[in-house]
Amino acid sequence: MNTTQFDLQNALRERARVLLSASTLAKDSHADITIKHLDWWSRSIPLSHGRHSTGYAPTWPGQALLPVESRLERKVLKALTSCAECVAVATQPVSIHYTAGHERRSYTPDILVAYACKTAGKLECFLIEVKTKQQADRYRYKLMERQAAVTLSTALPLVVITEKDFSGSGESSHVD
Repeated sequence: MNTTQFDLQNALRERARVLLSASTLAKDSHADITIKHLDWWSRSIPLSHGRHSTGYAPTWPGQALLPVESRLERKVLKALTSCAECVAVATQPVSIHYTAGHERRSYTPDILVAYACKTAGKLECFLIEVKTKQQADRYRYKLMERQAAVTLSTALPLVVITEKDFSGSGESSHVD
């Protein structure tokens, strides 16, 4: 396992632990969120019309290519699937329909990943949102609301990954 795989895997797990321990805080701080319903595996990636890069990313030999919405998403998928403990990935896995205040909203995370944790004998699953650092900063409060909606509806953590989680050489940097 190279450094990129190990660092990204540990970063996901650490972020997920923090988010899950804060799930009761999510319920309290976002009491106005009401989950309406979930649609599993229903969203497809729309045509880009030149606004962003779309395409397909390989996972494991013999497996189907997964649709992606950006080069950064492709890079994250490559790092995730190159880890020996990663047993499953899916893109656009679930659409969460909810209300926040009196506004109807829907949200679809980018990636679902599952790791086989052999020492604990269990499967660890995370939902991942891939954003540029600029987007993550700009939409910080919206992402916090989405993290609360995901935790409330699926009991899974939503982890945000940006290009800053990778250094220029392809190695993973520390996660803040």
